[in-house]
Amino acid sequence: MIIDCHTHTNHSPDSTAPLKQMCLQAKKQQIGIYAITDHCECEVYQQEGYQQSIQNSRNEINSLKPELESSDFKLFVGVELAQPLQNPIAAKEVLSYPYDFVIGSIHALTGMQDFYFLDYRQYSDQELKQLIERYLSQVYEMVCWGEFDTLAHLTYPLRYINGDHQRNINLHQWDDQIREIFKKLIEQEKALELNTSGLRQKILTTLPEPDYIKLFHQLGGKYLTIGSDAHTPNDIGSGIEQGMAIAYQSGFRYLTYFQNRKPTLLEINSPSFLK
Repeated sequence: MIIDCHTHTNHSPDSTAPLKQMCLQAKKQQIGIYAITDHCECEVYQQEGYQQSIQNSRNEINSLKPELESSDFKLFVGVELAQPLQNPIAAKEVLSYPYDFVIGSIHALTGMQDFYFLDYRQYSDQELKQLIERYLSQVYEMVCWGEFDTLAHLTYPLRYINGDHQRNINLHQWDDQIREIFKKLIEQEKALELNTSGLRQKILTTLPEPDYIKLFHQLGGKYLTIGSDAHTPNDIGSGIEQGMAIAYQSGFRYLTYFQNRKPTLLEINSPSFLK
C-alpha cells in the first residue's frame, strides 16, 4: 500500500489545487492512505487568515469522506503546524480542533521570512552556518514542546540554500545537534518525516537525506511517516516508492500514519520496487 501523508490544497496559500481534485488524483495513483495537511503558519495566524483557511480545509475533507473513502482509500484530516512556538496561543487553538494528524515544522526563524524567500547571495558562509544553527535550535525547542505527531522536512533550509542556490553547506557538521533532536523525538514517542519533495527539486535528495533516516533508526526511532509535500495533483505520490525503498534500506520495516492522533504501523512488505 502506498502512503502519502503530507499534501496541500487551495486552502494553503501556496497551492491552487482544488481539494477534491487532489483526492481524486490520489485515488487514481492507488494511494491507500492519504492525508491532506494544509498550512497553518502560526506567527501570522490572525494576520493571514489561517483560522478560516484551516477550518475550510477540515470541513471540505470531512464532507468528501463519505463520497470518496473505500476499502482501499482512506482520507485523513491533517494540518501542517508551522512555527507553533512563535504564537503558542494560536497553536493551542489549532490543536483544540479534531485532527487525525499534526505535522510540526519550521519554515521561518523568529522575526524572519520563510527560508524560501531569503536572498542567499547576500549571506557569507559563516552567516549561513549561523542560520542553520538557529534553525536547528528552534527545531529542538519545538520538539521539546512536542504537541505534534511528526517532525517535517528536517533539512528544509537546504532545499533552498543547497538546492536552488548551490551553496553546498554540509549538514554533517551539525550531527551532534541533529542526534539530540532525534533522541528527543524518540523520548517523546514522535515520528520523523521522510519528505520526498527534494527528489523532484534541485536538491535531488529526500528531506532529510537517507543518512539521517538511517541514524534515526539506529538511535531507536520507531515511527517514520512519508509524504510528497505535493501542492499540485501531478506531484501527489511523487518519490514515495523511492522514499519507501530508502526507509527499508535504512532499517525500517514499518511506516506510520495517524488517525485521531494515534499512530498505526503499516508493514513495508518488500514490494517490487525494493528488488
